Amino acid sequence: MVTPRLKSVPAQQIIPEELTAYHLQDSDAKTFSRITYTVFGVLGSTATGVNDANDNPVQWTYSLVEIVKTAIGYDGWSVKPGGFSTSEGYNSMENTNTGVGRQGTGIDHDGDNYPTTYQMQPLQTNSIWSGVIIAFDRYWDTIDNSELIREGWVFGVNAEDGTCS
Repeated sequence: MVTPRLKSVPAQQIIPEELTAYHLQDSDAKTFSRITYTVFGVLGSTATGVNDANDNPVQWTYSLVEIVKTAIGYDGWSVKPGGFSTSEGYNSMENTNTGVGRQGTGIDHDGDNYPTTYQMQPLQTNSIWSGVIIAFDRYWDTIDNSELIREGWVFGVNAEDGTCS
């Protein structure tokens, strides 16, 4: 068996600038946004107050930190030096969760067959998810980095857990 040898390559040759997408409209529309693809570690969660019929949370904000791969294997992740972090990150899977009807998990929380002993779970602390940093102009009138709002969004899948009755 031949073991492949990996060549050391500067990061800028591996990660092209195309991982950042820009959205810019004309001066009448006055919109600007930038999306940067990244990887986040989840440090914790806080329920937002959006609950289902059983008064269980279905939406959270997350403490997120941008991470990078620094070694082979499951434990090879590190906080990105100078990377993005926030205590109010979001999960795209929860974006449309209202607690009524089908949630981002595809499960109908107020349906006849949803057990009252079950509830949606936040993303697990210390889990790793791909995501984006979305930067947009707060006033929609200028392309000035000092006026940008930055949000972290992960693409995470919530679990449903409980006791069978």
